[in-house]
Amino acid sequence: MGVARHMATTELPLVAASLLVDSVEELIESLVVLFDSLTGANRKMTAARLALFVEAGHEPQVRAALAEGRARFDDVTRPAFRALGAAQPDRAAQLLAVCFEGLFLHHFGGHAVIEPRPIIAAAVRAGLEVS
Repeated sequence: MGVARHMATTELPLVAASLLVDSVEELIESLVVLFDSLTGANRKMTAARLALFVEAGHEPQVRAALAEGRARFDDVTRPAFRALGAAQPDRAAQLLAVCFEGLFLHHFGGHAVIEPRPIIAAAVRAGLEVS
Protein backbone atom coordinates (compact mmCIF):
# COMPACT_ATOMS: atom_id res chain seq x y z
CA MET A 1 0.00 0.00 0.00
CA GLY A 2 1.98 2.94 -1.34
CA VAL A 3 -0.04 5.65 0.39
CA ALA A 4 0.72 4.35 3.89
CA ARG A 5 4.40 3.95 3.05
CA HIS A 6 4.50 7.48 1.66
CA MET A 7 2.91 8.78 4.87
CA ALA A 8 5.45 7.00 7.05
CA THR A 9 8.35 8.17 4.91
CA THR A 10 7.10 11.76 5.03
CA GLU A 11 6.24 11.88 8.72
CA LEU A 12 8.98 9.80 10.34
CA PRO A 13 11.62 12.52 9.89
CA LEU A 14 9.30 14.91 11.76
CA VAL A 15 8.91 12.36 14.54
CA ALA A 16 12.65 11.64 14.68
CA ALA A 17 13.48 15.35 14.88
CA SER A 18 11.03 15.79 17.77
CA LEU A 19 12.89 13.12 19.75
CA LEU A 20 16.29 14.83 19.71
CA VAL A 21 16.03 16.10 23.26
CA ASP A 22 17.96 15.90 26.52
CA SER A 23 15.18 15.95 29.09
CA VAL A 24 11.64 14.83 29.79
CA GLU A 25 10.35 18.42 29.67
CA GLU A 26 12.04 19.01 26.30
CA LEU A 27 10.47 15.80 24.99
CA ILE A 28 7.01 16.86 26.11
CA GLU A 29 7.39 20.30 24.54
CA SER A 30 8.76 18.85 21.32
CA LEU A 31 5.92 16.32 21.08
CA VAL A 32 3.32 19.06 21.60
CA VAL A 33 4.91 20.96 18.70
CA LEU A 34 4.82 17.74 16.63
CA PHE A 35 1.13 17.22 17.46
CA ASP A 36 0.39 20.80 16.43
CA SER A 37 2.21 20.23 13.13
CA LEU A 38 0.41 16.95 12.44
CA THR A 39 -2.97 18.54 13.13
CA GLY A 40 -2.12 21.87 11.50
CA ALA A 41 0.11 22.04 8.44
CA ASN A 42 -0.01 18.25 7.94
CA ARG A 43 -3.64 17.73 8.93
CA LYS A 44 -4.72 16.25 5.58
CA MET A 45 -2.17 13.46 5.81
CA THR A 46 -3.06 12.76 9.44
CA ALA A 47 -6.77 12.65 8.62
CA ALA A 48 -6.05 10.33 5.70
CA ARG A 49 -4.15 8.00 8.05
CA LEU A 50 -7.18 7.84 10.34
CA ALA A 51 -9.33 6.88 7.35
CA LEU A 52 -6.86 4.11 6.57
CA PHE A 53 -7.27 2.81 10.15
CA VAL A 54 -10.95 2.19 9.41
CA GLU A 55 -10.13 0.64 6.03
CA ALA A 56 -7.59 -1.67 7.71
CA GLY A 57 -10.42 -3.31 9.63
CA HIS A 58 -11.43 -5.20 6.50
CA GLU A 59 -8.45 -4.88 4.16
CA PRO A 60 -5.43 -7.04 5.09
CA GLN A 61 -3.10 -5.15 2.72
CA VAL A 62 -3.92 -1.83 4.34
CA ARG A 63 -3.51 -3.41 7.79
CA ALA A 64 -0.08 -4.76 6.81
CA ALA A 65 1.05 -1.39 5.46
CA LEU A 66 -0.09 0.41 8.61
CA ALA A 67 1.64 -2.21 10.76
CA GLU A 68 4.85 -1.59 8.84
CA GLY A 69 4.57 2.14 9.45
CA ARG A 70 3.85 1.58 13.12
CA ALA A 71 6.90 -0.67 13.45
CA ARG A 72 9.02 2.06 11.88
CA PHE A 73 7.53 4.59 14.35
CA ASP A 74 8.38 2.29 17.25
CA ASP A 75 11.92 1.84 15.90
CA VAL A 76 12.36 5.63 15.95
CA THR A 77 10.75 6.32 19.32
CA ARG A 78 12.07 3.38 21.34
CA PRO A 79 15.74 4.58 21.43
CA ALA A 80 14.68 8.06 22.51
CA PHE A 81 12.76 6.66 25.46
CA ARG A 82 15.64 4.32 26.27
CA ALA A 83 18.05 7.30 26.27
CA LEU A 84 15.82 9.13 28.76
CA GLY A 85 15.85 6.13 31.09
CA ALA A 86 12.67 4.22 30.24
CA ALA A 87 12.73 0.81 31.88
CA GLN A 88 10.34 -0.47 29.18
CA PRO A 89 10.97 1.50 25.96
CA ASP A 90 8.60 -0.75 23.98
CA ARG A 91 5.76 0.17 26.31
CA ALA A 92 6.73 3.84 26.17
CA ALA A 93 6.63 3.81 22.35
CA GLN A 94 3.22 2.11 22.43
CA LEU A 95 1.87 4.63 24.92
CA LEU A 96 3.02 7.51 22.74
CA ALA A 97 1.48 6.03 19.59
CA VAL A 98 -1.84 5.31 21.30
CA CYS A 99 -1.83 8.76 22.90
CA PHE A 100 -1.35 10.51 19.56
CA GLU A 101 -3.92 8.33 17.79
CA GLY A 102 -6.52 9.03 20.46
CA LEU A 103 -5.78 12.74 20.43
CA PHE A 104 -6.09 12.76 16.64
CA LEU A 105 -9.53 11.13 16.83
CA HIS A 106 -10.79 13.69 19.30
CA HIS A 107 -9.18 16.60 17.51
CA PHE A 108 -10.56 15.75 14.07
CA GLY A 109 -13.88 14.47 15.37
CA GLY A 110 -14.46 17.71 17.18
CA HIS A 111 -16.72 15.95 19.67
CA ALA A 112 -14.59 16.84 22.70
CA VAL A 113 -12.25 19.69 23.49
CA ILE A 114 -9.04 18.19 24.79
CA GLU A 115 -5.85 20.05 25.60
CA PRO A 116 -3.05 17.88 24.16
CA ARG A 117 -0.18 19.04 26.40
CA PRO A 118 -1.30 17.39 29.67
CA ILE A 119 -2.29 14.20 27.86
CA ILE A 120 1.06 13.99 26.04
CA ALA A 121 2.90 14.80 29.29
CA ALA A 122 1.04 12.03 31.13
CA ALA A 123 1.84 9.50 28.39
CA VAL A 124 5.52 10.45 28.34
CA ARG A 125 5.81 10.31 32.13
CA ALA A 126 3.99 6.98 32.25
CA GLY A 127 6.30 5.62 29.57
CA LEU A 128 9.31 6.76 31.55
CA GLU A 129 7.73 5.74 34.87
CA VAL A 130 8.30 9.27 36.15
CA SER A 131 5.77 10.58 38.63
